[in-house]
Amino acid sequence: MSSPKVRAVILAVDDESDALAILQWSLAREGFEVMTASSSLEAMRHIQHHQPDLVITDYQMPAMTGLALCRWLRGQRETRGIPIILHTGQTLPSTDPLYDRLITKPSEIDALLSEVHALLELSRFGRADTPPG
Repeated sequence: MSSPKVRAVILAVDDESDALAILQWSLAREGFEVMTASSSLEAMRHIQHHQPDLVITDYQMPAMTGLALCRWLRGQRETRGIPIILHTGQTLPSTDPLYDRLITKPSEIDALLSEVHALLELSRFGRADTPPG
């Protein structure tokens, strides 16, 4: 019998409850532990108590955009290395230092999951390959 895998924790952020429910179900089906937030401010509160391995955030949300959440994550020493997928219906640059991947809505869930797996693999490799000190 193989040893149990450590499940990656993913924070999904979207103000549209249907989109968030689909994302949560799809990620859980893949074996991830999923935290959800319906706003960037709620996401920030979650992150202060439990740091996720990856964040998927919608761009357009009331009060504080997903891009502002990305900026906050990159500005904190404890969270600047967390991989971020910005999931949006907006036209934005495909590359930006504030996020690792841009996925345009509507998106195929399989494509999104593929990016999640790829980013988690890269971040794990990066941590393992980083020399101490």
